Amino acid sequence: EISTDDAIAFIHRNKDQRFFLFLGYDAPHEPYNIDDTSWYDEHGEWSMNTKRYAALVTHMDYHIGRLLGTLDALGLKENTLVVFASDNGAAVMAPIEVLNCGAGLKGRKGQLYEGGIRVPLIVNQPGRVPARQIQNLVYFPDFMPTLARLASSSEAVPDDNDGMDISPLF
Repeated sequence: EISTDDAIAFIHRNKDQRFFLFLGYDAPHEPYNIDDTSWYDEHGEWSMNTKRYAALVTHMDYHIGRLLGTLDALGLKENTLVVFASDNGAAVMAPIEVLNCGAGLKGRKGQLYEGGIRVPLIVNQPGRVPARQIQNLVYFPDFMPTLARLASSSEAVPDDNDGMDISPLF
């Protein structure tokens, strides 16, 4: 994964100073282009589309693990806020029933039902962000004022920003 390799190189170059890194994966995304689906060979009942979707998620998970491992190896894990989020619900071609991609919610990508807009948000920083589940509603414009406050740069947030600082949730 070229993006992960670049992100890890960036972390190594900036390990001795404060940095912001945005790494946007596009997997799983249609079309489901991946050659290695061997992780799921034992699921003979799955369609090739389902195996490819699952393989893309596994592939992304592996590379996120590489990135987190780099932070740990460099001693940066406790001083780095990691945010993982999805931008929308399961796509039209996603194997919703087989893999429970929509978590049982009605709707999918492009729809305003919960299955289209309710997505995972994971915030991790060992020793600073407690492991827990919350039910608060947040949305992407909240990240600008939140990350700005955490970086002591709240004055840089435009007045017309629709987001709010959600750092108290962390």
